[in-house]
Amino acid sequence: MTREEILNSRNFGVKEIEILDVGKVFIRKWSGKDRAKFLQASISVNGENVDVKYDKIFDNMSLVVALSLCDESGKRMFSDEELDLIGELDADVIQEIYQESLKLNSLAPKSLEESAKN
Repeated sequence: MTREEILNSRNFGVKEIEILDVGKVFIRKWSGKDRAKFLQASISVNGENVDVKYDKIFDNMSLVVALSLCDESGKRMFSDEELDLIGELDADVIQEIYQESLKLNSLAPKSLEESAKN
């Protein structure tokens, strides 16, 4: 592939999931910028110490939903500025989308600290 082909290939991957009481929705794989935004909001690195920002967990859940929910083509449904709006959703819905999105993006909670180190 050429440089231009690589830069123009924005196929992040879309997955359909079933959310209880909501129905089918689509989530997408993130770009490198999206992953960096999530990691910056979720961890703190001080020298060799890596700490998960547990006090920010609900804000991070809303961010994950905003970065992940999309239409069938992968276009985001919510902007970063709509985190408060997402926070008004049912907590179980947010939790389910959050968990599925972290799995899709290879950032399951167990590996969050490992991802920060890499």
